Amino acid sequence: MLRHAFTKLDLVRVHGHHFMRNPASGRVMRKLGMQHEGTRRKHAVKWGKFEDDELYGILEADWSKMANQSAERNRDLSRAVLNDLPKS
Repeated sequence: MLRHAFTKLDLVRVHGHHFMRNPASGRVMRKLGMQHEGTRRKHAVKWGKFEDDELYGILEADWSKMANQSAERNRDLSRAVLNDLPKS
């Protein structure tokens, strides 16, 4: 999804948010490389209760750097696996 946003749509920034009581969503965003940008306290009402909203974001430049590092690690891993194969 981030690749599409940055390479096809030419976006500069992608952001997301989740209710504080759902930390699993925050973990997903951090795994994608997003940074926690702040908390909007008592931002929304859900089921009659005020909820805090956690904000995350990532810039294209940061995503690009992370994607290049990941590609390099994958190439290194592929080389290591190929080098460990028995020679015929």
